[in-house]
Amino acid sequence: MNDRLREELLRTSRTKQPFTFLLLDVDHFKKVNDTFGHLAGDEVLVALSALLKRSCRASDAICRYGGEEIAIILVDTPLSGAKIFAENIRKAVESQPVAFEGKTIPITISAGLAEFPGQASSYTEVIARADKALYEAKTGGRNRWVVADQ
Repeated sequence: MNDRLREELLRTSRTKQPFTFLLLDVDHFKKVNDTFGHLAGDEVLVALSALLKRSCRASDAICRYGGEEIAIILVDTPLSGAKIFAENIRKAVESQPVAFEGKTIPITISAGLAEFPGQASSYTEVIARADKALYEAKTGGRNRWVVADQ
């Protein structure tokens, strides 16, 4: 992810086309693991990954950031387009519970968005701003996305 972010910063500097960085997190993932087991948690991550792969373009990057957090680099995508993407993903995840061993596991996600270069001047700053926005989404009620402060 860090290598791809650095590449995108260089490309953006050359083309002047912004990209948006998203950090998303499965809401109450620990509860999924505790209630249904770790294999069910793995299945949730597999289902989410498949949905994201179907929803992203080949030029975008989807990276596991840690635990149940996933980073997405939306190439040539300003915040206006990223907001639409984030809402579409949020709705799709919410409407597609995961089936596991005869049980239905409802899941939702929260996300933080930050645009480069509009909201950050380095790859570490774009990560930090998206992470802060993700935290705001989670503390603000979950199952939502938040844009980093301007």
